[in-house]
Amino acid sequence: MCNKDVISELKYVQKQFLCAVPIPKINWKNIFDVFNCELQENLVSRTVNLSLVLEYPIQISYQKSFLKHLINRLERKGLTPSDCLYDAFGRVVALGDAGPYFRHYFLENGKIISLKENSSFISEGTTGLCSWQASLALSEWCLGNEEFLKGQAVVELGSGVGLTGLTVALCQAKQVFLTDGHPSVLKVLEDNVRLNSGLIPTDTDVQVLSLPWENIDTNRNLPSVDILLAADVVYDSSVFPCLLNAILHFFKFGTKTLVIACTERNPTTLKQFLLLLESNHIIYEELKNYSQHNFLWSTESPIKIFLCSLRYTT
Repeated sequence: MCNKDVISELKYVQKQFLCAVPIPKINWKNIFDVFNCELQENLVSRTVNLSLVLEYPIQISYQKSFLKHLINRLERKGLTPSDCLYDAFGRVVALGDAGPYFRHYFLENGKIISLKENSSFISEGTTGLCSWQASLALSEWCLGNEEFLKGQAVVELGSGVGLTGLTVALCQAKQVFLTDGHPSVLKVLEDNVRLNSGLIPTDTDVQVLSLPWENIDTNRNLPSVDILLAADVVYDSSVFPCLLNAILHFFKFGTKTLVIACTERNPTTLKQFLLLLESNHIIYEELKNYSQHNFLWSTESPIKIFLCSLRYTT
């Protein structure tokens, strides 16, 4: 394997590390076939010793597991781990894991979106403090449809930590409104907008708005937008009435299109939501899946993306 191929494979491992792909799921390519001390040092410098990670650390327990896996894998192959691996492991072990912690998404254009997250499935009474799989797929779709978003005003419902909304900003949307209804999520959204402010085009306006779906009819400060986005909001049928109310509200005031990404954990729940759309004169079509170039997500549960619009009746 030539040096160019090895570096390419190290970069792909780096990409997976930065966004904290679970260790058993990492595709190591063929790096262990040629993993000499020089290449070990190269990988360490791209991961746990990267200046971005030192300043905005990935969860410490994840970094420990990553280094431990490298050391154990080398030892099983009868190879000697380099001093830099042991030094990095010793440094990381000495660190606390209290947080905050971050994930970093290395895009094909060389830009990196960094997000503050929370590792708990439910934290502070909300599921919105981490990036969900459908948001990764929807963000990939956005980068593949930049012309569709360019110059548009866009609202994301249930923005969570802001991955999709920030990706839309990189697509040169005119305005991007990141919304949620939970105070802790809104605080993290504001932090992440500031953290990524250097990536946002100067002529793109990004705002964070409090938008509880149940109170949307009484909100007098809602923006007029062209496109509505949502990811991983179709997981609990009990929220469907409020979610539908929010969607219909935006359609009523001029929004033309909804793009919604759904992780199909329960086919019955998704079917129930789609039937609800149909019964409220919303038509939809399923869009093709995009390859994982910029973002990496689990395919254990299917992710489906739908393009929706209001069916006008005469």
